[in-house]
Parts: sequence; structure tokens; C-alpha cells
Amino acid sequence: MDKKDIARLGIEIASRELGLSEIELVFKDKAFFSNPDINGLFIQLTYTIVMNQDWLEKAKEIEILICVFHEMRHAYQKACIEYPHLMKIDVPKYIVDKWKSEFDQYKNPSNTGYLEQEIEKDAIKFSKYLINKIGV
Repeated sequence: MDKKDIARLGIEIASRELGLSEIELVFKDKAFFSNPDINGLFIQLTYTIVMNQDWLEKAKEIEILICVFHEMRHAYQKACIEYPHLMKIDVPKYIVDKWKSEFDQYKNPSNTGYLEQEIEKDAIKFSKYLINKIGV
């Protein structure tokens, strides 16, 4: 299984866990990203996860899964904001409101406070949870 297949598998695993479907996964070289050190990102408008294929080539399988699970959680967060009635798990409104506020005023990794955002804390926690659940 090549590394793109590992990323695709991660999308499938997280999709089942989160009750998501039709999340697109694309691969772009580092020139696509505003910061070449970004491994992956979630594009809110199109529910697309973009993976840095230059990073992917040298990443370990577990790192790929962690990145994909993290970005999939962002897709889930955004879906909870936009389509709460369709989501598998009922997230309290105050949490969804916080996520919406942070998406609206998102601090990227180069900004102070990036890791203090609830959407980032939640995505990190989810990726750790799912890695443990699948036993990697």
C-alpha cells in the first residue's frame, strides 16, 4: 500500500467514525501551501482535504493517519456548524458555537494562539483517540 492509499484509508476510517461522506482528498506539492511546512489542510468551502505530497513521501504511516484524522475532524466540526441535524453525534450547541466563532476568526499555525483554539484541541484529541482505537 503506497502512502496515498494510507491517506485514503484514513479518510475511510474517520468517515465511518464521524458519520461523514463525500469528503474529497487531493494531493498537492508544497508550492500549493502558504507555508511549505503544512502537512495537510481542510478547505471549508468544498469539504476537501489537501495533503502535502512532498511531506507525504517522507512521512511515516502513523503520521499520515494522524494528519488525515485531524483534518477529517475539522470537516466534522464544520458539518456540525452547517448541518447539525444530519450529524451522527449530538454536539452541545455551546461547543458548536465556539467552533463557528473560531472558524470565522481562524488563527493559522504561524499565529500565536493557534493551539489554544478549541477546534485544534478537539482535532488533536480526536486524532489521538482514533489512532488508539484502531491500534496503530
